[in-house]
Amino acid sequence: MPPTYDIDKIKKRKLCFTCIGEAFLKDQVSKQGKCGECSYCNEKLECFSIEKLSKLIEIAFETHYYRTSDQPTAYDYAMMKEFNKTGTVRAKQLSMQ
Repeated sequence: MPPTYDIDKIKKRKLCFTCIGEAFLKDQVSKQGKCGECSYCNEKLECFSIEKLSKLIEIAFETHYYRTSDQPTAYDYAMMKEFNKTGTVRAKQLSMQ
């Protein structure tokens, strides 16, 4: 049985800027965070809630990335087909030497 999580509790956890590795996000928390006890290192520093961090990260993904198709384009398919042909031919040539 998978573990159950109290999402409301998780949203309220705090993460301080020293526990964040990504430079931009670390800077944002350092400058705009509210002083509080980090739920991870227990230091009293500038923090954001996990909920606020997750919203910022979601916005970053929506702004800078887009979902691509899981299927190859016609060009990709033709290239894969050609690669498979030449790769197979080359393997047979090598095995005959």
